[in-house]
Amino acid sequence: MPHTAAEESFYSPGGLYELAHRARHYYADLGIAMPSDVAKAVLESEVTACFAYDWAKVSGEETWLRPVDPGQQAPDVEVVQFVERNQLTIRDELLVEVVSYTSHSPESLPRFLKRTKLDGKRAYQKNTMILVYLERNQTREEIQTAIQELGDLEGHPPVFVLSRVDDDLHQYLRIYPNMSAIRQVRITEMLGSDQALVCDVRRGMKGKLGLSAEKLPVPNPFIRTENA
Repeated sequence: MPHTAAEESFYSPGGLYELAHRARHYYADLGIAMPSDVAKAVLESEVTACFAYDWAKVSGEETWLRPVDPGQQAPDVEVVQFVERNQLTIRDELLVEVVSYTSHSPESLPRFLKRTKLDGKRAYQKNTMILVYLERNQTREEIQTAIQELGDLEGHPPVFVLSRVDDDLHQYLRIYPNMSAIRQVRITEMLGSDQALVCDVRRGMKGKLGLSAEKLPVPNPFIRTENA
């Protein structure tokens, strides 16, 4: 999984999504099952990439992502923006916890969240958000019910839900606290972005060292046996 080095490699949303997609094909072509921790990281990265790409569109600042080593307790994916303030490059971080609400879950969405992520037993950092991938699409009525049932909770990170409409279109919205407008993300648009694939950042430094202008080749963080 992602290595730890003097320099941290952050990926553009489209770049990380593409690498995750390549990893799926890599294991499928070999006829072997993707290791469970890799499969988890691939899904988490794909889901977060969709959110991060649209966040960049809303904020007007490029976003960069780094899947976190699964040995760490949290978060699952780190999302950063490098913002120029007072002639300094400030690193704004968003820590994303990803959870899948599966099609065979016997619980309602709010009960599932209260049991898994909003049980009051977890100490989240202030810059944390929870991103729920809905494998089972919810009706408008179910989403409204979830918002109402989560409305009495206090002191938890914001919760967003993201679902797949078709092979290209995904949509997401915030359901806690309160409801936001629905945002849409097209995979083809994200993959067609001209944003550089990788941003390398030296630890302890405030500024960016530079952006790689090359789309490929770069090491795929989801393929353990790849020589790069």
